[in-house]
Amino acid sequence: MKKYLFYILFAFLGFACSEEGNEYLNQGSSLNAAFVKATIDAGVKEETGGSIAIEVARGNLLDKEVDAGITLTIGADAPAAANFHLASPIAHFAAGAGTAIVTLNYDFDGLEFYQTYPLTLSFTDTNDNPLYNGYATCKVNVSRLCAFETDLATGDYDVVSEDWAFEGELNLEADPQDPYKIYVNGYPEAEDLTGNGNRIVLNINPEDFSITGTKVVLAGNLSEWGFPSYTNYYFQVVEGSYSPCDGTYNVIFLIGIDQGTWGNNAFTFTRK
Repeated sequence: MKKYLFYILFAFLGFACSEEGNEYLNQGSSLNAAFVKATIDAGVKEETGGSIAIEVARGNLLDKEVDAGITLTIGADAPAAANFHLASPIAHFAAGAGTAIVTLNYDFDGLEFYQTYPLTLSFTDTNDNPLYNGYATCKVNVSRLCAFETDLATGDYDVVSEDWAFEGELNLEADPQDPYKIYVNGYPEAEDLTGNGNRIVLNINPEDFSITGTKVVLAGNLSEWGFPSYTNYYFQVVEGSYSPCDGTYNVIFLIGIDQGTWGNNAFTFTRK
């Protein structure tokens, strides 16, 4: 009789242990999972909302179909949870798949432009999700960016550079074939120079609104300034940024001539 009681007790204990600590797994062993990235900086331009895909990887149980629970924590500086939520609180691994996608949805209703909202994704059951060559959490910084509008990026501008001691009014014009390619009209004339017809070109990156540009010779010489031997006066974009919320450009130009340069000079273009 004792022998039969022992077998019954063993079977009971074995069943109980196989389920302990496996809220999301039914295989009886822990999943090694981790976020692929520790931080995601997401600048988004959608007017209303959208989603961000966050990758989770696993290091074991590759032949099984398993789920890992995911928790979303909204930072103290972020708004109500109604603006951010997970499409599903689990990362689902299909059998044979090494990675899974967690979808973070966002709704910009009532949120400010150019504000960053900090969020953190973590594993719901840390005991069942030890790390393997990855990250225990993923911090997502969601920033609402204004959408690009050609009308706001062009027109008449006040242009100031304390570095170059310049202050004047210039007109900006978009390329008919590429709205992110902006021409600066009349700069050499604004400095009382005879231009050669070339224009400064500001190329706006549509993803992050950074500005690039090539070297452009604007005048053959500086005769009007009393330096006819100074030839090929040029501007070259070093770096810059454009604000699609108010149309402001901040650009650093390398300014020079054949005989040398005056180094980097910061310019601010403010829409009139």
